[in-house]
Amino acid sequence: MTNSKAVTESYAKWVTRQIRRSRSSGDNIITLFNSSPSEPSQLLREIVLNTFENGMPENYLTTMGGGNVLVRTLLADRYGVSWNQVCCTTGASAALVMLLKVLVESGDDVLVETPCFDLFPLFVADRGAQSIPFARSGDRFDIDPDLLRHALTPKTKLIILSNLHNPSGFPISRNSLKAVAEIAEKHGLYVIVDEVYRDYLFGPNRPPAAASLSSRMISLSSMTKNWGLSTLRCGWIVGAPDLMAQVEERATTFDFGMSNLTHSLAACVLQQADRFDAVVQAQADAFEAVFRRFFVEWKREGMVEGQVPNFGCIRFPLLPGIEDTLDFSERLAERDRVIVAPGEFFGASGHVRLGLSSDMTQLTTGLERFTNALRQYHSP
Repeated sequence: MTNSKAVTESYAKWVTRQIRRSRSSGDNIITLFNSSPSEPSQLLREIVLNTFENGMPENYLTTMGGGNVLVRTLLADRYGVSWNQVCCTTGASAALVMLLKVLVESGDDVLVETPCFDLFPLFVADRGAQSIPFARSGDRFDIDPDLLRHALTPKTKLIILSNLHNPSGFPISRNSLKAVAEIAEKHGLYVIVDEVYRDYLFGPNRPPAAASLSSRMISLSSMTKNWGLSTLRCGWIVGAPDLMAQVEERATTFDFGMSNLTHSLAACVLQQADRFDAVVQAQADAFEAVFRRFFVEWKREGMVEGQVPNFGCIRFPLLPGIEDTLDFSERLAERDRVIVAPGEFFGASGHVRLGLSSDMTQLTTGLERFTNALRQYHSP
């Protein structure tokens, strides 16, 4: 992994710019940076019709005071905790903001994984705190507990991680996650674990929810990345009851955008979670079947290095010999009509993040163009 060059805009602004570029270019340009499944519109339509067919449903409840009570109860059952260990928000980003307002003050240090989603250090800086980076290491971007201990400072109040890791898509190993919990307990720290991609690892290999390991560990997630339901604006935090009470108190002032309407639908989604899981798993499996064929080819020709997971909706290959992936990605969009996410936005130049596409024809065409661009770059 190489150090990242400086970027002049946030990833969110870059995505907005690329979406505008895609729309203005018509169907000729292909986006390969999607990081969530397509909205399951037919299932959503069915739920809307069934929920409101006979008037306002019983689950049409206020979201004040920590969120829709049924949503909190269903999430508590999903995580195996009590309802007062769950606090709902307008999304995962709002959840992170609320936690930082409670846990961090100006002048504090916050350990932030790298590579990382760029909102982590941006939100920390907004609190007047300092981000202290520590590397997720190896081909699978695991946590090295010794590196984490070494990065601690006397002013460290918080650690921020993602599991599954964004941008690589790999899980934190169970031993490493337990070691992180032990470090947090020993040093009196809190650990926020962004788990918006955790549900992509189906079955017994799914990582445990961070909040299940210690009262110092906090899980946050939403319905956007795992089910493609950003329209519902339903996120949540799972943690110790006393901490959730503090978050709930802050949320009454700073996060009052939760919708009674959409969260009543979120309750219906949670009651039928298996159906949504099946739709997303089918998309992820189709993505992997197409992507793996190209990845094997890239590896054979020496155009990528490292590993990528065989599950989930994002991949983060290293492109040897291409240190400036910002420039490479810009030329790729202009010349080859394919948009990928440069690793610089995640603190890892030399990588690109590729993401799920629900249209397998578009995905195949985009990966073919990407392959040709890599070959042209490496040709004498």
